Amino acid sequence: MPRSACPKCKTPIRILDNIPVLSWLLLKGHCRHCDNKISSRYPLVELLTAAMCGIVAWYLGFSWYSIALIGMTLVLISATFIDLDTMLLPDQLTVPLLWVGVALALLGISPTSLQDSVIGASRVIYAFGLCTGCSS
Repeated sequence: MPRSACPKCKTPIRILDNIPVLSWLLLKGHCRHCDNKISSRYPLVELLTAAMCGIVAWYLGFSWYSIALIGMTLVLISATFIDLDTMLLPDQLTVPLLWVGVALALLGISPTSLQDSVIGASRVIYAFGLCTGCSS
């Protein structure tokens, strides 16, 4: 939220114009409404995302763990490109990954032990001050 929009005219992109890679190719990399050039970064990130999710699925096969790792892959790709643009990693992306890792260990889905997962999460929280009330 909000829906995808043209970076220039801010017109919301129609559902049929928002099909990964295909729509960008059909529209020749331009906005349907104002003809503004749309960066090739969008389809390249979409292709990277598809490739990385495919690799995780192929390597791990079907399991709850592979589904969780595909979700984590989506978040990590988003975080990578946000970081490249802003040199910041938003807590809204990184903190949930931390807790998902602990939850996977708690549920016995992860090959990592719960103890190792909690120790790792604690170190990250301490090192980056991700909790309110942490002493400096």
